[in-house]
Amino acid sequence: SPGNSLSITIDGTTMMLCNPPEVMNQESTFISALEAAQTYQIIGNKLKIAYAGGVLTFTTNQLPPLPPFDFTINLLPPTVTVEAGQPANFQISLTYSDIAYSGTTVTIQVSGLGPGMTYQLTAQGGLTIQTLPSTSSGTYPMIIIGSAQGVTHQIGGTIIVKEKPPEFDYSITISPQTRTASLGDVVTYTIAVSVVSGIPEIVSLSLTGLPGNVQYKFSENAGTPAFSSTLTIDTSTMTSAGVSAMTVTATGGGLVKTANAELIVEEHTDFTVSITPSNVYCDQGESVSLTVNVNKLANFDQVISLRASGLPTGATPTFSPESGKPPFSATLTIDTLESTPTSTYIVTVDASGGGKTHSATTELTIRDKTGAPSSPDSETGQSGFSASSFLENPSNLMLIIIAILIFVLIVMLLRRGRTPTQRATQPSTGYCPGCGAQIKPGTEYCTSCGKHID
Repeated sequence: SPGNSLSITIDGTTMMLCNPPEVMNQESTFISALEAAQTYQIIGNKLKIAYAGGVLTFTTNQLPPLPPFDFTINLLPPTVTVEAGQPANFQISLTYSDIAYSGTTVTIQVSGLGPGMTYQLTAQGGLTIQTLPSTSSGTYPMIIIGSAQGVTHQIGGTIIVKEKPPEFDYSITISPQTRTASLGDVVTYTIAVSVVSGIPEIVSLSLTGLPGNVQYKFSENAGTPAFSSTLTIDTSTMTSAGVSAMTVTATGGGLVKTANAELIVEEHTDFTVSITPSNVYCDQGESVSLTVNVNKLANFDQVISLRASGLPTGATPTFSPESGKPPFSATLTIDTLESTPTSTYIVTVDASGGGKTHSATTELTIRDKTGAPSSPDSETGQSGFSASSFLENPSNLMLIIIAILIFVLIVMLLRRGRTPTQRATQPSTGYCPGCGAQIKPGTEYCTSCGKHID
């Protein structure tokens, strides 16, 4: 030390009682010698301190020499995979050649990073590599370099950047967008939720825009796209007709999507359909016309379309007009071919519109060109005889009338008990076998005696 002097101060003393007592005496002697020290001398590993009471000698243990300063760098994990724009985190640790070197400052640098990448070190050995959203996907090697007291070491690491997946997105649709119903009907809509991009997440559905007292439900309140849900609305809980502008809201993945629809609720309306005449006749190869009448009930205001079915082979129906808003009339013309099978057919006219369908029927009889009734082996497999077509022929009607008159005449004659021939051969008068009184022919009882005349 400067001036060849040695300063010794007493920082403290032990407060612990040691056994045996000689140990405590040794401590007291040691402290007293230090306080009264006059000179010192260092010889090898010995320190001699002279004081008034004598000389106090300290001997140090000889330690082995320290190894040369060195260190190694450790990196965990050696490889980190991140999405573009995300940080890659590593942990750096140091191992020294001897514990005596612990705490020696080692300067760390990172090289070989990908374009635009930056790094940051923490006092605890943390290493963060920041990538950019524009960083291309791929593998990026890097080198960590450490330097201290002229010693330099390095270790390699790897960053794997993968392409960032697209953000989750979805779409929502509702069909139909407009529905018309009568008060009291139950109506349905279909909601479809589809994936546009990204990894699907749960999407929930809700509805607004209906009057507060209207009951409705989704078949699926939530789901993972793609999925569909049926919205059912019961209009019987509505107090009056009207138009409701509805909004179906889908919420999921931090996004909110909407789809709009309209519900038109009307007072109960309907229509009727009829066809005249109720039966018609048509010869093969000819045409026949009928009238279809469509009338509305209440405020029905929808277009009605007409369609015919039940016609035989070779018969073609034509409506004029084919559709319209009631009330209206249409002419149904049925054209046949000469090959159209003869028989009687039930033709059905269907009228459809406004979500409703009603029907009317008529009887169509196809006759051969002579006007004879259809044969039993007709297309329908039913008997070819038609009473209406038989009566339509004037000759047949006259035969029936003559037959009826003859039948009535015969009955009258039989009731009189005589045929015309018998009446011509009988005498004009007769006599009672009982009393001999004269009686008229045909008398059953004698007017004189009351006897039965055989």
